[in-house]
Amino acid sequence: MPKMHLLLRAYSTRSIDEIIQKYINEDADRGLIGSITVVTNTGRDSCDTPGIVERVAHSNPGMTVRCVPLTEEEYGWSRALNQGIEGILADPSVSEDDQLVCLSNEVGMSNDQLYHLQQTLKTPGVSAAHPKLEFQVAQALGLGYHSARNTAMAYPLSHFLDSGLGLRFDPVLEQYGGMEDYDLLAKIYAKNHQLPRCSGDEVPITIRPTTNVVRKGVNETQAVAMIAKKYGPEVMGPLHQRLEIDLDKGDNPEPHKLKHEPTSLKDINLDPLELERTMLSATSSLQDDHDVLFSPSEQYRVYVTRGNNCSGMRNSSSPVDYEKALKAYTAAIDLNLDRPEAYALRARVFSKLGHGDEAQRDLAEVVRIRNERSGDTSSEPPAQILAAQKTHKAGHRPPSVLSVGR
Repeated sequence: MPKMHLLLRAYSTRSIDEIIQKYINEDADRGLIGSITVVTNTGRDSCDTPGIVERVAHSNPGMTVRCVPLTEEEYGWSRALNQGIEGILADPSVSEDDQLVCLSNEVGMSNDQLYHLQQTLKTPGVSAAHPKLEFQVAQALGLGYHSARNTAMAYPLSHFLDSGLGLRFDPVLEQYGGMEDYDLLAKIYAKNHQLPRCSGDEVPITIRPTTNVVRKGVNETQAVAMIAKKYGPEVMGPLHQRLEIDLDKGDNPEPHKLKHEPTSLKDINLDPLELERTMLSATSSLQDDHDVLFSPSEQYRVYVTRGNNCSGMRNSSSPVDYEKALKAYTAAIDLNLDRPEAYALRARVFSKLGHGDEAQRDLAEVVRIRNERSGDTSSEPPAQILAAQKTHKAGHRPPSVLSVGR
């Protein structure tokens, strides 16, 4: 039976011993795993990852556990994977029928799920096997996570052998947003028309609170667009449709039945500011319990974007829901960032709902914040605010309130 060689990239992960031990313990009966390799960045490592891995290896003599330490200059996502692959291939016990499994510390793969990856990879014409990721923000952010990822991906080891395809991950992509896994899948299809396949399992993924998921989405979407241009529609059409089918529909048509069109890759706008607006707009539909993944400033922008969408401020074709807009702007205000535009926007919604007193209170907050920032201790509202207040009392939309405080 082919063995699975697990490859992890980790530094400053104090629980790395628990992660490795979990894989070893769960595999005791089935014997899927042939080795576990951890590549670490010694320049940023704060918990002696090589020492931790060595202790785990010493405690588990029946399992090959190795660490590949790289300096800050040597380390990078693609380069770390490539060095880990070199370490695995140097082991004389490795067979060309074995499988490479790239795993992130942010996923929790059970032994059964690894087994399902292995079985999926045995299907003829399959280039790689991957699960679905149970992470709503990841799906909402678009193309970056709307694909098979090295977060949890199994490949035939023969892809990396000189006697096979002799492939490696492209380190050049690191400066363009990554997506080296997506690039490798495209390269495999270009060489032998094999496509990835989803195992059907859903695997939880935990993103660190410090991760800027909006910026990550922007960078990775740019990288996907660049890869799409590199390989063209003949490769990207079947690949992207394969991923869409796996993640959305669950059926498995044969590769030759897939259209040679890049589908949703056709018109990607590579302007970073426009991409960021797209990502923020996508996240504006998420449930509130996912917003902890953003910094307060990013949460603020998500809530304001959500409010603008619901109130018809930015997209006149969207259905207007002032109650949802009110909730979104209130959430932005509750972050206590003292930004006057949220109060001004909520004042407009209050006015639309006929709550004149609440609207005037929000306008007073706009004045307070402006005065505090300017050092003006006067409590007298400027003429612009007075005009807006009169408009509120008359029950009309304030014409100038949205420019206050900008």
